[in-house]
Amino acid sequence: MIRRSDRSALVRALRTDFFQSVPELARSGQLAEQAIRPLICSLQDDGLRIDQNAAGDFQLMDEVRPIDSGRLRQCLTARGFECSERVEVLDTVDSTSNWLHRQHEAGERIHGSACITEYQSAGRGRRGRQWRGSPYQHLMFSLGWEFQQPIEALSGLSLSLGVAIADQIKQTVDVQASLKWPNDLWCNNRKLGGILVELSSTSESGIRSIIGVGLNIREPHLSNLVADQGVTDLASEAQSAIPPREVIIADVLMAVVNRLTTFPLRGFISDRQRFNDLDVFKNRPVSAMSSVSEIFGTGLGADERGRYCLRRPDGSVAHIDAAELSFSLRDNHAQRATSP
Repeated sequence: MIRRSDRSALVRALRTDFFQSVPELARSGQLAEQAIRPLICSLQDDGLRIDQNAAGDFQLMDEVRPIDSGRLRQCLTARGFECSERVEVLDTVDSTSNWLHRQHEAGERIHGSACITEYQSAGRGRRGRQWRGSPYQHLMFSLGWEFQQPIEALSGLSLSLGVAIADQIKQTVDVQASLKWPNDLWCNNRKLGGILVELSSTSESGIRSIIGVGLNIREPHLSNLVADQGVTDLASEAQSAIPPREVIIADVLMAVVNRLTTFPLRGFISDRQRFNDLDVFKNRPVSAMSSVSEIFGTGLGADERGRYCLRRPDGSVAHIDAAELSFSLRDNHAQRATSP
């Protein structure tokens, strides 16, 4: 059986500047020789480019560096993250949110628990669409959190988290992300990342949430990420070298925790103006389409409850909160932007 830790060990052993034989890789990665080829196949299946020469030796085609768990925990501790011992770093998983669901079903309390992964085989976004990027390149995590408020009090939570993450990206990487209602991070009319908030009731009459965050940090194959829309990454948008992934992950995770901590007291209303400042739809022609109807109008931003507002051609305002609506820009010169 291929153990998850073996994949990261092999990736650390592989080089981009020369080929290595199976025995050399086994020695460098402290792995059994018979494990090398199955691990190579597993990594290739997940999108890592590994070349093989006529002698049967292997070379990594793109520079990658697995997350250093020790360094990540140091970064989190330095930022005051109180649950650093409840952070699980996985090499690969179906989805980080699914992993937390399984922990809860096994009887674990997941409040403050985070699952971070190098690769998701079944990562999902809004409306069940798949979210997948190259392994060892991005930010992918889910965080469990509990609230003692009714679900109505959590209206606009994903929008507030979007504000927190966008502002943190600006501070950490000096890239200003914009926000696409209800859960996307954008930059220069292309998708940079996404947020998925799942809520369920607890036996104590509270709300359990699992917040999934995906952020493109450095994608060698941007055109392969999502077929129906343009995508970008932080490395492409930054004007200078970006920090190590451990720093970016720690900063974004801490920004999410801070906003979750204050949200019960502040709600979305305190973030409404900032969200609307970053809104990619504001003052632009927009269509909101479901399986049975379509609404056309001009984007007005989010209201105090986090619903999106469209001014119809007749002057009336539609307040949209249906999760199944798909939003698109209708500008002739703007790239189509269908929400995942």
